[in-house]
Amino acid sequence: MDEFTRKIFIEFASDSNNISEYYERVMNTYGEERLKEALKVYESYRYKQPGDARDPEPMLTIRILSWLIPSWNPFKISLQNAVLVTQIFLLALSVIFPPFNFELPGGVVSNAGYHFISTPPETQHITMNPTQLYQIAGRVDIVLLIVEWALIFVFGVAARKLLLKRYTS
Repeated sequence: MDEFTRKIFIEFASDSNNISEYYERVMNTYGEERLKEALKVYESYRYKQPGDARDPEPMLTIRILSWLIPSWNPFKISLQNAVLVTQIFLLALSVIFPPFNFELPGGVVSNAGYHFISTPPETQHITMNPTQLYQIAGRVDIVLLIVEWALIFVFGVAARKLLLKRYTS
């Protein structure tokens, strides 16, 4: 690496608040081919600054993972996108494992918990006549499922708004 490029990397490191900003600037300016050199400069510059007590271990992990998996990029996903991915994951999980309930004779509804969608719970219900049993299959509790979806949506939107406000102001 030439001295001019090294000085530019040092300037990027001094202007950046964290490694993700530094990473973004290097990627936008030089592309992925100069990233390994840039990370070495960042590591040597940032950890030699007085009062900088950051642990160099995460940088080592990033370098090892970048070496093992060249396309791995830990800084491409923003926190807002992470919240969105979490929301989608929770919605999918709530579809795969919905809440079930039993509707017993006489209009009594009993909670049956969460089960895999293709295997609803079953129970036997004893009637007033002890020799007579009813086989009751659980049904998806649509109201509770809609409430779950609404809460996942509301909390996800609120988290994304808070992150947007935090990182844009």
